[in-house]
Amino acid sequence: MGIAMHIKKFLIVMCALANISSFAQVKISGVQNTEILDIIKNQIILNKEKSSNEQTSIAHEFKIKNDIKTIKIILSSFGYFDAEVSANSTGGTTVFHVILNTRYKLNEIILKYVDFEHFRSGITIEQVFDLIDIKFDSYTTTKQIAGARTKIVSFLKKHGFALVEIDQPQIEINQNQKKIKAIYNIKLNKKIIIDKTIIKINSQKDPALLESFVSNRIAWQDGEVWDIAKIDATKEDLMNCGFFSEVLVNLSEPIADKAKQNIAHCDATIELSESLLRNIAIGAKYGTNEKVGTTIIWSHYNIDGKGAFLSTAFNASNLFDNQKRDFSAKVEYNMQDVFAPKQEMRNHIGYNKSQTLAYELSKFEAHCVLWKSCTKVCKIGFGLLVEQSKTTDLAASPHNISHFDALGIPLALDIDTTDSFFNPQKGLRFNSSVTYYITRNAALTKTTGKISAYIPIKKNHFKKLMVLAMYGSAGAIFCKTHIPRDKFFFAGGGNSVRGYGEQKLCKITEAQVPLGGKYTYEFGIEPRISITNNIELAVFLEAGNVFSDTKDFASLFVGYGIGVRYNTPLGPVRLDIGFPTTKRKPKQNKKTDASFNIYLSIGQAF
Repeated sequence: MGIAMHIKKFLIVMCALANISSFAQVKISGVQNTEILDIIKNQIILNKEKSSNEQTSIAHEFKIKNDIKTIKIILSSFGYFDAEVSANSTGGTTVFHVILNTRYKLNEIILKYVDFEHFRSGITIEQVFDLIDIKFDSYTTTKQIAGARTKIVSFLKKHGFALVEIDQPQIEINQNQKKIKAIYNIKLNKKIIIDKTIIKINSQKDPALLESFVSNRIAWQDGEVWDIAKIDATKEDLMNCGFFSEVLVNLSEPIADKAKQNIAHCDATIELSESLLRNIAIGAKYGTNEKVGTTIIWSHYNIDGKGAFLSTAFNASNLFDNQKRDFSAKVEYNMQDVFAPKQEMRNHIGYNKSQTLAYELSKFEAHCVLWKSCTKVCKIGFGLLVEQSKTTDLAASPHNISHFDALGIPLALDIDTTDSFFNPQKGLRFNSSVTYYITRNAALTKTTGKISAYIPIKKNHFKKLMVLAMYGSAGAIFCKTHIPRDKFFFAGGGNSVRGYGEQKLCKITEAQVPLGGKYTYEFGIEPRISITNNIELAVFLEAGNVFSDTKDFASLFVGYGIGVRYNTPLGPVRLDIGFPTTKRKPKQNKKTDASFNIYLSIGQAF
């Protein structure tokens, strides 16, 4: 039975090999460009046909002639309009011989307005080339020329022509000069003026309640010329608020202007579908020092029907250590359009009970901060906070207990040009804050600032997107009297210099207690390489220091490591392993720094 089975498998393999060998052999000579070669091989008939002994048959000759035509068309699409193609077949192999000759360059573009012959867009020929992102008098392809239609349409839609139509471009060649001319026949269909904006909301609450919220985010005014950039900005703004699953902008039938022939009037209707407004999120995290932790968040968007957001969050770490278990609870209530359109008031109260390597803390705080948008990417915040805390300083001997009762005035600046909150691929982020605390004894001022940049690099070994992420941060505390230990800066851990454990990026006492410091700075770089659509690899190099004496400014802790990310709808799940370049050992010979630290959480490190 076994021998018969092996013979059967052998015959199957031989049949398969015979079938493979029966395919025609096709070769292309005279073409070095791999992109062109791949297209030719995918398009010609003979490359898909099985070989035949009748290589000189009429059918075979017919296929060769068709393939020659196909190859010439493909070469023409790359600017080789004078290419010569011939073929010969011998011994079951067909060879197509290609002589490319001179490649033509694009040096002229004509925008031809078929319904308004006297209309002029107002842009020069050089600006037209910049608009379609093709250099003047350069090599191009008919695919690029055809694709440029969308950019011309977008330009004209920004200038009021909402219903513009453009046919496939006509290509004219000048054989003497070896040049190409592209002609775009454009039907403008009149410039559109928006007479009235209508808001339609599919909401579980009274739709009229959200009308003012939507109205405050409409980028255009009634009576203005249609501008696709303003339309897109409005849709993006409304989608980003989290209330809507879909935002559509439709135009009514245009009505011709009685006085001007090239003008028409429309009503714009914004149709919005309310999304799922209640959410529950449960997350987990792990750090070599912080051990196992969890986060539970319940949130409700548009709780008042006017755009308010309510969220409750519970965080815990060291879940399996009764002595060091930490937890915090926070209730956040954000109101929209307070005192003026697009002004947000963020309110929250919270309680935190934790024990770190440096201190034990019990703290109650309440914040009220008004955020005002200066531009689309920039906003400033100012407000008040109340804080009452009790800190046990574990670095002091005997342990020192501090009470901090303060009224604070926070000021903040936030700039964000990135394309994603959880996993940015490009753009810049900058945020800074200054908080002035008024206490019974003396004033305390704490300042922080951080900048992050994300640079996309599309070409890499894996032929996927790579993002070069970089950051730098700094902070300082100014106070003439005693500073409670919890107000000091601490660094190290999953969102800091990852080669070092939580709070360990500073001087450590003989008892292994971090001292923290009044000053801090950090910087790092992390290339993130996409392997698949959902999986990223990352390597990182980070450095920084926390200190109280300015003479320690030059001291530097450096860490490095590697990580993997798996993208989910909630953000990337991140697993990192970080290594310190220096492992400190105090006199008691107790190891301060582990050989490596592991971090597991959701979201990028920065």
